Amino acid sequence: MRVVVAGWLALVSAACGPTQPTPVAAIVSGAPASIGDGWTISSPRDEGIDAARLETLAQRIQSGRYGLVDSLVVARNGRLCFDAYFNGSPTTVHELQSVTKSVTSALVGAAFARGVIRDVQQSVVSLLPEFAAAVRDDPPKAAIRVVDLLTMSAGLDWDESLPSSDGRNTLTQMNNSADWVAFVLSRRAIEPPGTRFVYNSGGVILLGALLHASTGQDVASFAADVLFTPLGIRDQSWFRNPRQPEQIHTGGGLSLRARDMAKFGQLYLDEGVWAGARVLPRDWTRDSTRAWLSAPSYGAQYGFLWWLRPAMGASDVAEAWGARAQHIFVVRALNVVVVVTARDERMDAGRQILDEVLAASSPR
Repeated sequence: MRVVVAGWLALVSAACGPTQPTPVAAIVSGAPASIGDGWTISSPRDEGIDAARLETLAQRIQSGRYGLVDSLVVARNGRLCFDAYFNGSPTTVHELQSVTKSVTSALVGAAFARGVIRDVQQSVVSLLPEFAAAVRDDPPKAAIRVVDLLTMSAGLDWDESLPSSDGRNTLTQMNNSADWVAFVLSRRAIEPPGTRFVYNSGGVILLGALLHASTGQDVASFAADVLFTPLGIRDQSWFRNPRQPEQIHTGGGLSLRARDMAKFGQLYLDEGVWAGARVLPRDWTRDSTRAWLSAPSYGAQYGFLWWLRPAMGASDVAEAWGARAQHIFVVRALNVVVVVTARDERMDAGRQILDEVLAASSPR
């Protein structure tokens, strides 16, 4: 297994991650190749998807209609049936941006399965030693639970609504700080936890610190042991704080192959099972992808670091979503997983692409 740990890199939008390679020759046939990564290969026709519509969609993507899209991957019924690459190839490792958050949620679920986290209602102060001093300085923080970090409702003073280039953006301030965990701990409690959804990548940084403290493992090593190795994921890149290397950007610093992103989506579609082996608890995958809080400014509901929004012909769609148009869509009603990767600062057509794929998919 190849694990790469990246250093300080340019920040973008909702998180941070490696800059992408210079555009290279595209592979746009859409017919998946067998590359020994664990996927069973099929075709759109065999899985009840209109192949001609997908080919037309790929042509429109290639023309630039949907912005700077790098790949489209579709799996149905647990089989990979379409993948097209408009910049790179099946082995290109791509930034996930805030899709990383959903992976971090899975790592919390794995820690829960191993008993190092007893319950999502457990207080953060009981799991993260550094939190004790923050609570002494700001007693209301004692009420923050693991579930509040998972649902972005910790009640801390945090604002990521401004562009990342704006120094008032709290995430930008954190990324520029010498100690990410200390920065998040320094934010004041301004409302009771669990009250309201406020997008907060800093809370996911605390989950990374909590995982490190509770498992006794580096987060990258823990992820390899409990998630990536069982999924047969060999290539990944994590972004660390160069001034505090034990701090990994669990809010946006992971990169994977697009086909491996689809494996992660398939894991949730199959309720924690991959290739016949249980990787995550069934209840964790169900709880993670059900609505816990409303995120009205995003037109969505929010689970455990998963977005929940309807799409064409499917009311139950779980979405891992990141800046620059990174998406993993899990569509239970049609037994479909769709991955879109991109490098677009101005346009995110991921959900338009999803609608096109679903329109081409016959009912089960």
